[in-house]
Amino acid sequence: MKPQTHHDSEDVEVESDEKQNGEEIEVDEERLPSQAMATHEVIRQEGEKELERDAMALLWSAIAAGLSMGASLVAKGIFHVHLSELPGGFLLENLGYTFGFVIVILARQQLFTENTVTAVLPIMHKPTLGNIGLLLRLWGVVLAGNLIGTAIAAWAFDVMPVFDDPTREAFSQN
Repeated sequence: MKPQTHHDSEDVEVESDEKQNGEEIEVDEERLPSQAMATHEVIRQEGEKELERDAMALLWSAIAAGLSMGASLVAKGIFHVHLSELPGGFLLENLGYTFGFVIVILARQQLFTENTVTAVLPIMHKPTLGNIGLLLRLWGVVLAGNLIGTAIAAWAFDVMPVFDDPTREAFSQN
């Protein structure tokens, strides 16, 4: 009986030597040549899980990440309005840029720029057309979802009367 994976509607599976031989991938630091090799294996396993995720789950996570990145715009705009007169205010203002990234990382959402190394390692390990197709699928779904999420956030910030005029102006400047 095959163990249940992260996907339901599609039969998506990364091709690897271990899977072809019916073996579980084990990370035993004492059996591997180095700590770096053990770390590589852990990241490769995470990459395989990401490549095998259901497309709708990826899309919703990517949309959420796009929305979360709106927090960077909000924080940077608010900091710009309230800190621009202070010495070093520019430096503090630019800390606002990190807010969205922190939210995305803590929530483990799918952000295109965070998806590169982890998803590429399984392909570098076994570069088949099927694996490359899975990588392109992942990147396409995540990029589209991120763009949708950021567009929704930008639209919401524009039409919702939540921010004062100086803050709205700061959004368009940054």
